[in-house]
Amino acid sequence: GEFSLFVAKPGTAKSVLVGDIGCHVAAGIDWHGRKVKQGLVVFFAAERKPLTERRIAAWRKKHGVTNIPFVVVGGKLDLTTGLVDATALASTITELEAKSGHKCVLIILDTVTRTFGPGDQHQSRDMSKYIQSVDALNRATGAHIAAIHHSPWSDDRGKGAIDLDGAVDVSFVVNVRGTGLAKKFTFACTGSNDGEEGVITAFILESVAVGTDED
Repeated sequence: GEFSLFVAKPGTAKSVLVGDIGCHVAAGIDWHGRKVKQGLVVFFAAERKPLTERRIAAWRKKHGVTNIPFVVVGGKLDLTTGLVDATALASTITELEAKSGHKCVLIILDTVTRTFGPGDQHQSRDMSKYIQSVDALNRATGAHIAAIHHSPWSDDRGKGAIDLDGAVDVSFVVNVRGTGLAKKFTFACTGSNDGEEGVITAFILESVAVGTDED
């Protein structure tokens, strides 16, 4: 029932990481030795929905798991104009809970920029509206909300008004070293209201062939 922020520069596998966490939660499988509370996971892919679907298919194949309560939702989401879209998403989640037989425990917003709407992320008044929509979604579902956000090239905090940093219960950052297949990613907690901070784990990416066709 809290709000977390996953921040990284473009191309640092932050969506892959959060998607992996979500799949483990949906499947009820421990994540890097950490227990999970199984439940419905809703991944709102406001950008690259087909890519997200392929990644989830690859995860299922890699782990040999099927029929997990993990839903990829696409389309437009505007969380600054008003509470209309947050209310509509909450209503959709209620329907998904009934269909899956699982209570929603995690909502992933990918990304803050693509779910922000027409507002200006650098203005406190608009960022406050975004936070109000997240709060409304939280109250309606009781789920944890994880927002994926871009950082400027010169910084590790999320771009935009600082109000977002103050609204989250915990924040994380993903950093990368190396290039190509030699890339090594580090996942760390940069701020927490009541938890430990510091490096959580390091990882590399693995390619999985989802399927083949005549080409």
